[in-house]
Amino acid sequence: MPITHHQTHNLKLKTLFPTPHPPHPTPRFMSPEIVEILSPEELRRTVNRLASQIVERAGDLSELVLLGIYTRGAHLALLLGRQIEALEQISVPVGAIDITFYRDDLDTIGLRTPAKTEIPFDLSGQNRGAGG
Repeated sequence: MPITHHQTHNLKLKTLFPTPHPPHPTPRFMSPEIVEILSPEELRRTVNRLASQIVERAGDLSELVLLGIYTRGAHLALLLGRQIEALEQISVPVGAIDITFYRDDLDTIGLRTPAKTEIPFDLSGQNRGAGG
């Protein structure tokens, strides 16, 4: 099933991955107003293009997994997985990882409680990095 306007509108998705962190104060260098970078239609086309490029470069899709970094990356991985399934009729395992302890901006965003990394598939024996 292709991604719909409803799924892309403001990226408000019901996902397998709940938002792990409570909202944090806006850093003083960022404006508190919401700025639309891509319209829902532009976002739909971008996700479709990214999914198509992943399919082209991945080779054997049965070996493909998608891991997103909490918070927005997990949503993006899920959208890409759904789009790849719509294009290729193959389900791609999707997971999410939390990088809280590896961030270099904790002094700006404040302390957070790490979320549980969700990798619902076995990565044993995998030796390929991002992008092949």
